[in-house]
Amino acid sequence: LGDVPTPWYDEIVHLNTAWHVATEGHTWCDFYTDKFQHNRMFNSMLLHWLMLGLWVKAFGCSMFAARLFHVVLSTFTLYFLYLLAGRLFNKKIGLYSAVFCAFSFLFFHNSRQIMPQVPAACFSVFSFLLFDIAKEKRRHIFFIATGVCAALAYLSHPVGLGTFFILIALFLLFNIPVRSLFAYLAGFVVMMLPYLVYVTMNFQEYTRQSSIILKEVYF
Repeated sequence: LGDVPTPWYDEIVHLNTAWHVATEGHTWCDFYTDKFQHNRMFNSMLLHWLMLGLWVKAFGCSMFAARLFHVVLSTFTLYFLYLLAGRLFNKKIGLYSAVFCAFSFLFFHNSRQIMPQVPAACFSVFSFLLFDIAKEKRRHIFFIATGVCAALAYLSHPVGLGTFFILIALFLLFNIPVRSLFAYLAGFVVMMLPYLVYVTMNFQEYTRQSSIILKEVYF
């Protein structure tokens, strides 16, 4: 895990940020000192850095330890996929789904790397599993949990926002009562509140950094 695949730039950035979270308690990366001046970084969602920071604090700051964290999350992703496919079809299909996913090139290659997409995928699959359980049991607590998990996927990486909208489409497709949809939305909003408060408190720096990133990407 330490050397294969060869570490690349984004991994170093995420690991450096996690080290700052673990040692100083804030999201910062030494690679951006010339751009971002206020020890607050918003060029990615924060949850991945916070979770990785806690892992680094417990197991040390190394490429091996950081990648192991993502392997653990990827293992949970496969397990949730097994459970989801097993519920939708049967246990044999669930096993096949998990095995095929595990040995697919994209999953096998990326699941070991320090990437925020790894926790986003884990929380996304878990949210679909919770939705299927909620659809069966028709209890609001499971719909709330689904919303919480969808928010965790988004807080890990912006691609997780797709999970939020796909789940809304599933609510409409399966004609689930509006009250259950509100429970789902409530779970999502409550989980998002700490992030929204944090952004509001640092809004000037957030907009400044967003402007810099947009200029670099699109202009």
